[in-house]
Amino acid sequence: MPYHAVGGAGKLYTSKIMWAPAYKQRFRDQALITRLTNSDWKGQFKGTGTEYKVPCLPIISTRKRRKGETVKYQTPQNWEETFVLNRERDFAFKVTDEDRIFSYLGVDEPFVAEGLRQMSEDVDCEFFADIYTKCHVRNQGNTAGYRSGGYRLGDALDPLYVYEGREDLVADSTAGRKKSLPAKAVVNMMSALREQPGGMDTKPYVVIPMIFGDRLQNSPLARADWMGDQTSVMRKSIQYLGEIGGGTIWTCNHLPILRGGGSLPDRYVCLFGDQSAVTFADEVRIGETLRDKDEYGNFHRNLMIYDWFVRYPERLGCAVVAMG
Repeated sequence: MPYHAVGGAGKLYTSKIMWAPAYKQRFRDQALITRLTNSDWKGQFKGTGTEYKVPCLPIISTRKRRKGETVKYQTPQNWEETFVLNRERDFAFKVTDEDRIFSYLGVDEPFVAEGLRQMSEDVDCEFFADIYTKCHVRNQGNTAGYRSGGYRLGDALDPLYVYEGREDLVADSTAGRKKSLPAKAVVNMMSALREQPGGMDTKPYVVIPMIFGDRLQNSPLARADWMGDQTSVMRKSIQYLGEIGGGTIWTCNHLPILRGGGSLPDRYVCLFGDQSAVTFADEVRIGETLRDKDEYGNFHRNLMIYDWFVRYPERLGCAVVAMG
């Protein structure tokens, strides 16, 4: 073990270096992508190519008629949607034999495990940054709602301001602001989703940022009996807040933040939908260890080929909120 000699005023001290028995833990947020999507097409691309074509039913229209009228026939045109597997992500690093042999802690396996955890988190962030731009036009903005157009969900230039309590909401008299209590904002997201054709058969989820989750937990919704169960949101995990209006509420740090500027504050993207909306194909994972031909050591590398496909945009929506 190495010793260091230090001293002053004629004194000599020795100190032994102590090493912790394990690596310092790197904390990470849990990925949500697999809980919000389905995996219907996983494995379908292997051996067939990177394109997947889905036939779509034609639109058949009906008309009113009277007795004796000539029958008018349509010519239905079926069509297809094409989905392309087009995302890759990898990591690679080198470990020398000297590092492996003389390190009192393992290097290969812990480093690979850390790379896989980082990849999972990065894929989650990439997913949220992309997917909210692909939702149905009637499931976003300040005239959301397929039938009513009556839900204000906010947009990048005119966000929905969320207040913790009614007193704060009423006290803010800023002209033109669209305002809401946290629970009402969440319920409106799910209501917009349910206005879509077939929307009543969905099992909605809503993903909100941590700061919005804090407002929700500290709102009157903290009453357990209002949640329909015996556990108040104050005692639940901040990631899984429970259910409101039949929908599951999640909080997540991976949602995009639109940073403020000028008169606009920071704005937070919220995602809502049904698990049927998006298919996630985690299609290929390749992990390899290669010997270095020029030096003594190993190259580690790991490749992931994946993509997500919005099959039913009408079952996907987004809101843009600011903290009032």
